[in-house]
Amino acid sequence: MAIVGAYILPHGALVLDPKDSESTHLQVAMKEVGQEIKGLNPDFILLSTPHGIANTHDFCFYLGDSAEGSAEWEGEYTKYKLKLKMNSQFTEEMINHLAVNNSVSGIMSFGGVSPMQLRWGEVIPLWYLADSGKLPEVIILSQPSRRYTEAPQMATELKRLGKNIYRYLEKIEKRVVVVISGDLAHTHKEDGPYGYSIDAEKFDQIFVKWAEGDSNAFYSMISLTNTALSCGFTGFVMLQGMLDEWGEIKRKVLSISHPTYYGMAVVKFQLQ
Repeated sequence: MAIVGAYILPHGALVLDPKDSESTHLQVAMKEVGQEIKGLNPDFILLSTPHGIANTHDFCFYLGDSAEGSAEWEGEYTKYKLKLKMNSQFTEEMINHLAVNNSVSGIMSFGGVSPMQLRWGEVIPLWYLADSGKLPEVIILSQPSRRYTEAPQMATELKRLGKNIYRYLEKIEKRVVVVISGDLAHTHKEDGPYGYSIDAEKFDQIFVKWAEGDSNAFYSMISLTNTALSCGFTGFVMLQGMLDEWGEIKRKVLSISHPTYYGMAVVKFQLQ
């Protein structure tokens, strides 16, 4: 037994404190996923974050036995705090296996004595999982900062990493849930920090097609990511590498919208 479920979850703080119907619908979907993951009874949650403590080149696994932080964003959402248990021994074994064929390393806080620091990219997608019961141990994989300028060129590498992660997890006698923290296009509004692009709506629509199983849509996503600016893109491509190995999959987009300048979606993948 290895991966028993995979999910794409947003990390926009609007899902913590909805102000409109779109954000509320996303929050409802997040709560549903939290209950569902509790029912899967995983031994580990493997979380990919695009906003963690990052290396410029390597994909970094957090080392140490704990992590903590809040969903703080511009002085708000500080009350949403999480403390996570991690398993440094298992994570180091995973790094040693993956580093043979991938740019993978580990990163720790002050020699592993202090907890690793979490922010919104990790706390928000895990919040409603913790709300539905005690979280299992969490393995955190941080996407490298080169994703900002090299995301399309990383596609082959990302798929290979996803494949190798799946094959490693398949060999262990543990139940693992994969969570991809990531949002969609960030160029939906002219007054947003990244401006407007006609490709934002296209990217989000193609994302839905990909999430529902259209393999051709995957390549269209790659072609649009430099203009749509999706922080979740690298995580999505890595997940595709896992899905390629997983077999017949049941997919469902539970919620998708762009209540602000960026799009958000809640998606689940399970074996049929």
